[in-house]
Amino acid sequence: MEEELKDQLKLLLEMRDNINKSGDALGLKDKYYDLEVPKIENPEYYLFTGREYHIAGALSEMAKYEHSFSLKVGLFMRKIGIDPLKIIIKSGVVKRFKEIPVKLFELLTGAGYKVSYNIQYDKYPGTLLWEYGFINDFKLYINNLFDVFKNLGVKKIVTISPHSTEVLKIVSKEYLENESDVEIIHYTDLLSKSDLKFRSDNIKVAYHDPCHLARVIGIIEEPRELIKRCGCELLEHDYSKDLTTCCGAPVESIAPEVSKEIARKRINELKELGVDVIITACPFCLAILSSVAKSDDPKIIDLVEFLYERWIKT
Repeated sequence: MEEELKDQLKLLLEMRDNINKSGDALGLKDKYYDLEVPKIENPEYYLFTGREYHIAGALSEMAKYEHSFSLKVGLFMRKIGIDPLKIIIKSGVVKRFKEIPVKLFELLTGAGYKVSYNIQYDKYPGTLLWEYGFINDFKLYINNLFDVFKNLGVKKIVTISPHSTEVLKIVSKEYLENESDVEIIHYTDLLSKSDLKFRSDNIKVAYHDPCHLARVIGIIEEPRELIKRCGCELLEHDYSKDLTTCCGAPVESIAPEVSKEIARKRINELKELGVDVIITACPFCLAILSSVAKSDDPKIIDLVEFLYERWIKT
C-alpha cells in the first residue's frame, strides 16, 4: 500500500509539472487533442473542451487493468523511454471520447451558432492544481490561460465539461489578477434555446446529474429539457438534481476499489427505475460508470452522444 501511494504521488507530481509546462495534464502534444472541425469565419462563440474528454477516455482505458499493476507498468515504461499514454490515446475507447466534442461542435453549428475552435486556447483548465492544493501553481496558470483568451480575442466560451465550466466561470474569479469580461456558457444553455429537431424515441431513460454541474453551477433543467425533446420517458431517482450522488470518479486515483463500488452503487440505483439508458453530461462520470457497467445494465451514454444519435439534420 505504501509503495502504491508513493507511485500515485509520483504521477500526481508529474501531472502537475505537465500542466505547468505545456497546459496538458497528460503531457501529450497538441496534435493528440486537436479537433478535426471546419474553421468558422467571424465566430461569436469558442468551443472549450479542456481536453477532459480525451483525458477521461484514457483513464477509462487504464481502468480495465488492476490499479497497482497499471501504475507499475506505466512507471516502468517511462523509465525505458516509452510513453504508455501515446499507446492508450489511440484506443477505441479514447476515440469514442474524442468524438464527443466533435459531435457537440456539429450540434451547435447545426443549431445556427457561429462556433469556432482553436487548439491554441483549448488547454487543460488546471482543475487538478486547484483541487490538490497547488494554489500558487493554479493562480499563475489560470491567469496565463485567461491572457491567452484575451490575446486571441475570445469573448464567449462554450464549455462541455462541468469541471472546465466550474473552473473558468466560478473558481477563476478568486484568482484572476485582472477582471475578465469573458463569458462562460455551458452548451446545454445554448442547445436548450435552439430549434434543433430530434427523432422521437419511445424508451425509458435516467439522467445522472454530474455533481459539479448540478450542485455547484446549478444546471439542472436544461439537460432534462433536451432529453424530453427526444420523446423519451425521463424517470427520476430520489437522489437526482441537487441531491445527486457521486459517480465515484473523484477518488479513482487514490482509492480505485472504493471508486468502483460507488460507481456500481450509482448504476444500481438508476437501474432500479427500469430504464433502458443512463445519460450523463460529464466525461469523468461517463468514464467511471462505463468502466463498471455489466452486459445487463442500461446503456451508459453521454448527453451529447444521445442527442447526436437522434438529431434530425435539415
